[in-house]
Amino acid sequence: RTVEVYRSGGGDLTVPGPRIHSDRAHWYQGDEPGSVACELMASNGAGSYGLSFAALADAGYTVDMTKATSWSVAQCENWLSGN
Repeated sequence: RTVEVYRSGGGDLTVPGPRIHSDRAHWYQGDEPGSVACELMASNGAGSYGLSFAALADAGYTVDMTKATSWSVAQCENWLSGN
């Protein structure tokens, strides 16, 4: 589910999916492919929840994806620019 949310939101298609930070507690933020600039589990703790909810579902948790906000590259860019 995580990869599906990532790709449907405009994530980099050249990588297998979003990258996890080496601390394994956050999405990786940086310039490399697969980076996630804003999301609940990004270190800034802001943005949408779609990737995090999908990752929890992939890990076996029961998740109501209808409660998740969508995630997209465009939303992240808008959020980061203050729009």
